[in-house]
Amino acid sequence: MYRFALVSCLGLSLSACGGGGTSSYSFKTLTIFTDSAGVASGTRSDGTRLYYIAPNIVADVAASNAAGPADQLDISSFPIVSREQGYNLRQGAIDGMNVVIAEKVGTEKASIAYLYNNYQDALAVGTSSLVGNPSGSHTYSGLYAVGQRGTGWAETGSVTLQANFNSGTFSIDATSDDTSLRGSGYVEVSSGQVSGSNLVFTDVDYGSYAATTMGLIGGESGSEIVGIWYTNESDGDPDFAGGYAATR
Repeated sequence: MYRFALVSCLGLSLSACGGGGTSSYSFKTLTIFTDSAGVASGTRSDGTRLYYIAPNIVADVAASNAAGPADQLDISSFPIVSREQGYNLRQGAIDGMNVVIAEKVGTEKASIAYLYNNYQDALAVGTSSLVGNPSGSHTYSGLYAVGQRGTGWAETGSVTLQANFNSGTFSIDATSDDTSLRGSGYVEVSSGQVSGSNLVFTDVDYGSYAATTMGLIGGESGSEIVGIWYTNESDGDPDFAGGYAATR
């Protein structure tokens, strides 16, 4: 089943690296779009967490929860095709789907995974468990990804996040050649999450949209922030979506 393979690959791509072993995630649907795609979260027993956007999200979550443990993927088996904003972009194929993985240089850990074939695509972000409660204000920088849903168009750029863990707020400033994503939201240290529903996404051809983000804080004292985002259309079917990964 395509949906089963898609979600399995998302979990594997964000499992840690080094090859071998198995892992089991618990998945939960968070948002359903009007085209039946949507957003889900996944948590692994070792604390690894992910958010992802995929087609047929309710069925994907059900299949994933029923699937049981899966072999971990060694992302180093995929060649590096470029290096952007401190991340290796690795490319390969899994079960008939193409995959692009963004790996922070030197970590052997996938922070962003994009899977696609001729019919559908999905994007996931993941991070390790949060160890220790971060405090104070910190600047994160890294990779930003954007795509127009239902088309083959996508591009990457840079992202800067300012997180104030004492006030529980963050701001984001992401840019690519043709787009930007800016705004502010909330940081919840107890759950290791960031969120915001009033960001502004701008495309040079299509103008400005309100946008939502869901993100995760991970690593030692909150060393990494990853997130997905999507535009807020009145019909519930986002035109644009993407992800980001950044470290301090």
